[in-house]
Amino acid sequence: MGVKAGKMETGLNRLEVMSLKNALERHAEFDAVISIENADRNPVSLTVDDGRPHLTLRFNDIDFDDCTALSVTWQHLVDALTFYMDCLLRGDEHRLLVHCHAGRCRSPAIALLFIAWELGAGRENEAVERIIKLVPKAAVNLQVLRHADDILNRHGDLIRAWQPQEARGDIQRLRELKKYAYDRARRGN
Repeated sequence: MGVKAGKMETGLNRLEVMSLKNALERHAEFDAVISIENADRNPVSLTVDDGRPHLTLRFNDIDFDDCTALSVTWQHLVDALTFYMDCLLRGDEHRLLVHCHAGRCRSPAIALLFIAWELGAGRENEAVERIIKLVPKAAVNLQVLRHADDILNRHGDLIRAWQPQEARGDIQRLRELKKYAYDRARRGN
């Protein structure tokens, strides 16, 4: 279910989004890495121990605030955006990898935060177009999207820009599958 790497020219020379599988193979190509892992279980993790900047965010791929430690928080996004800004200060040639397990939901949502911040208010549709170009099968995590909209003071504009994507059949199927898996996990099955 993982997606191949997507790359985009931004304030950084390259911002790439990919699955954990691809990140394990390619992380050495990047100057900095953001890893997004589940808060409760990670059979495989990416380790960067060579001095390159590496931020690990731990939250599950839940599209709503389930009021547990598994959900994404504002602090996760503040940490990610601060890390991104620090990368920008390192220079235009800096390459940043953002990955999650499948490379479709959490990491594209964090990359959308970066792109929307960099483009500025009023360009939310362009930010969504860019993330779809970067990750054609993106189904951004909706809770990350809501937090990004709030943190960037977009007053719902980023959410509205994304909304037409929710009509895609692949996203609808993925949302149903995620809800089923969440409900099943909550029941303990």
